[in-house]
Amino acid sequence: SPSGGILQGDRYQIEIKLGNNTYAHVTTQGATRIYKMEKNYASQTINIEVKEGGYFEYIPDQLIPFRNSRFYQEVILNVHDNATMMYSEVIVPGRVASGEAFEYDICFVKTICKNHLGKTRFIDTVNLEPKKENLRTNGILGNFLVVGTIYVVTKEQYVKDLRYNIDQKIRVLKYRAMVSCGSSILPGRQGIIIRILGNSAEDVKKMIFKVIMIVRKQIVGASFSGIRKS
Repeated sequence: SPSGGILQGDRYQIEIKLGNNTYAHVTTQGATRIYKMEKNYASQTINIEVKEGGYFEYIPDQLIPFRNSRFYQEVILNVHDNATMMYSEVIVPGRVASGEAFEYDICFVKTICKNHLGKTRFIDTVNLEPKKENLRTNGILGNFLVVGTIYVVTKEQYVKDLRYNIDQKIRVLKYRAMVSCGSSILPGRQGIIIRILGNSAEDVKKMIFKVIMIVRKQIVGASFSGIRKS
């Protein structure tokens, strides 16, 4: 992004394509700030394609929706049946340090995943409208402020062991009262979804990094110690 954040009327589009047997890790420069809007809205479309034998991690920093902002995002993942991809999303309540929390109009994030033949693997939608619905209730955010999601799309042969190792790490972090989270196997046993609730973006990111560490080690045999940004 050439600016400090997303403004009303902005329409962003991100295109990422990985060829056969390509490995990559992509993140953002920093948090995505969605500024106050007097009219209109902002949107972002992310199209990602991972071809056969590829391994891709797309781990952006958190979305920060400011007061009265309206943001719509659609993520389309095209992942070959013989490839692996991790995608994460973190949404915070706003500029909490400035006294803003849940004062945005809407933050809508829809994720669609397909395989290389165009067959739908899953569709997941997060629709947060704090002015219409109290998000701090049981069944939504409860006592937490931050919501995060991780999608791990991979071959079925990896899913069972990955789910077990991720759940073991979840138990440790929940015991330390850092986050509340759970995992589910995606339709067709083609991956795992992990939903995370926390009270800070950093706590949620710690869980995301733990999942990266587990998946990267099992799939490509490489270690992960964090994200370095200059």
